[in-house]
Amino acid sequence: MTESRKRRNQNHFTGKCPGRLAAMLALCVSLGGVCLGLAGCGAAPSDSAEAFGHSELYSGQKTEDQAGIELLEPVLMTQTWEAAACRNLYDYQIFAGAVVPETTEYAFPVSGTLEEFDAYPGDTVAEGSLLAELNREQIDQSVADLEEQIRAMEEEFADYREDMLKKIADAQTAQSISGTGKSDGTAVSSDEGDDQILASQYETLCRQLSQRTELYELDHAYQLARLEKRRRQQEQYLLKSSMAGDVVAYGMMTGGDRIGAEQSVIAVGDLSVKYIRCDYISQSVLNGADEIYAVIRGKRHEITNIPLGAGEYTRLTNLGETVYSTFAIEDDSDAAVGDFAVIVVIEDCRRDVLAVPESAVSRSGLQHYVYVKDGENSVKTPVTIGMSDDVYTEIRSGLSEGDQVLVKNTNLLASGSEQMNLSRGDFAADFTGSGVFYYPCTYRVTSPVSHGTVYFQKYEVTEYQTVKKGDVIATVRVEKDEVALKRSQTKLGRLKERLDDLIRSGEADEAVLTARKEEIAGVEEEIASMNEDFATETIVAPHDGIVTQLSDHKKEDLLRTDELMAVIARQDNCYVIVENKGQILNYGNELTVTYEDRNGGQISVDGVVSNVSAHALSGGLASDYALLRVPEKAVAEMAAAAGDDSNWNFQMRFTVEGKARQMEDVILVPKSAVTSQRGQTYVTVVDGNGQKKAVSFVAGGSDARYYWVAEGLTEGMVLCLK
Repeated sequence: MTESRKRRNQNHFTGKCPGRLAAMLALCVSLGGVCLGLAGCGAAPSDSAEAFGHSELYSGQKTEDQAGIELLEPVLMTQTWEAAACRNLYDYQIFAGAVVPETTEYAFPVSGTLEEFDAYPGDTVAEGSLLAELNREQIDQSVADLEEQIRAMEEEFADYREDMLKKIADAQTAQSISGTGKSDGTAVSSDEGDDQILASQYETLCRQLSQRTELYELDHAYQLARLEKRRRQQEQYLLKSSMAGDVVAYGMMTGGDRIGAEQSVIAVGDLSVKYIRCDYISQSVLNGADEIYAVIRGKRHEITNIPLGAGEYTRLTNLGETVYSTFAIEDDSDAAVGDFAVIVVIEDCRRDVLAVPESAVSRSGLQHYVYVKDGENSVKTPVTIGMSDDVYTEIRSGLSEGDQVLVKNTNLLASGSEQMNLSRGDFAADFTGSGVFYYPCTYRVTSPVSHGTVYFQKYEVTEYQTVKKGDVIATVRVEKDEVALKRSQTKLGRLKERLDDLIRSGEADEAVLTARKEEIAGVEEEIASMNEDFATETIVAPHDGIVTQLSDHKKEDLLRTDELMAVIARQDNCYVIVENKGQILNYGNELTVTYEDRNGGQISVDGVVSNVSAHALSGGLASDYALLRVPEKAVAEMAAAAGDDSNWNFQMRFTVEGKARQMEDVILVPKSAVTSQRGQTYVTVVDGNGQKKAVSFVAGGSDARYYWVAEGLTEGMVLCLK
């Protein structure tokens, strides 16, 4: 029971009533001679009927005290009789949600500049798959420099050790010869001083090698540890999936965007593990509820709340994150990721209990009573009440089914003669939006020529044309830089002459010769690059895709190195993006995208929402837009139909339509048959005897024409229309 309703029920017993109402006198005369006085306290029954001069038993005769008094009917006050009947009373709340996958969001542990995404919404990835990369130029160069430093250290120590081992071997040989004789075996005299010198030299060399080795090993281990640390840092510039699944969201960032450490940039979902997420429901409501269940595709599902710890709730709210409630589905075989789900929280319920309109119940002190029709009289009858849904009140004792009680202003029974039978059908919200074409993955085509003077000639493609890798994008003319080429050729000739001189002299060691050869190779590579640039006549596409932008160049325009020529979008990663107001679109929803071709014809293609709604994500990845992936074969035609007035990133040409928040095979009730009062929905049911009864139901949702029923009504019931 909600707090407001609890307070109203408490007022039944406290006798609180505004003084203005307590002062009002209400005397009324009917043709049957019934005279009553009624006063109310909002939705609570009045306890002041006797203050208006009424006795326990009312008849059509005036008392002596009433002689000469004109009885007036209160303004806007109507009264009628209604039979006490058995009915269901509900105190409930409805929460809209969605079936979402088990989702993991990924963030770089370091800040940096985004290089590119390697996966996009709708892509299936394996465990360990690369998801996104930061620019690693600096860290890669740092690793390369350290690797070169370590390599040089290793080579230097290897040369030193080889030299020292040779010296030690020579010292050991000299010491052996000095102490034992000539090499031919004849005896020689030994000088004790020379032996000591040789032994000392040998020991010194061994000690030097040992000390240098120890220092080297310490320094080498330290440098290797630094290298390992930097390689781990390199890994921090890569985001890899820790699970197999599907990419269900990404931050709609592009290469060059700055990304902070721990900022969520992409999410992967395991579609085989399903939960329901909805707006946050307080734990006190969940703990006090009589019943909680979900309706998915028109079927009831038992669910279990996955509580959010108090600490986590505080953390999320302090971060400004939207907090959601999560439920496990006990049997999710009939549920799919993206299905609309309604959480029904029955806070209090009384099924098939005797009830009368709440306005029929009055109060005197702690005693509740109603006026029961007895022939032409109305009898004040004490009753014991129970739950109230703010429209009807449960009667636990004091009345029997069929007793006629006096009510005011609350006749919910439809007065029309038209009737209908309840039937089942599908329910959905109609979605219509304006879509735009979105290319999240693009490649820049730039002028590759760095030697000579480059002049633009013409484009060989048009915007929104599909191209293959290697197709010609533009033709150019390159004027040779003869001076630079001649300078490099002269340098190469001199380097080769010097190398020949070193080889003939035999004085240069291998390291010097290797350095000279590497220098010659560098100049030869530069000359080859020059000749390749000078021979350039075309600029080609580096990837398959759609040309989404051509730079504005005229014939003979001068082109700088790396100047932008065109932008090509990956054709397999194009989306139609549409605003997702109210988060009514979910992953997997199918919609129709309609556009005009260049001949004015209407073309329609199917699109599938490839990103989950905000219910499944943190605020960092939650989006107000849905990304629809359309068939790759249709992308080229759609792009071509967009027209030349569109820019490279968005095209405002598409109408997106479809169904959202779908419920299958549910009971539908026309709004013309429903009376809504104080948050409750009632219909007039006609039984087999033609008797009418107001019946409440739990409404799962509604549109302009219908309510759909979560519980309370059954197929085939006869309703009376208003």
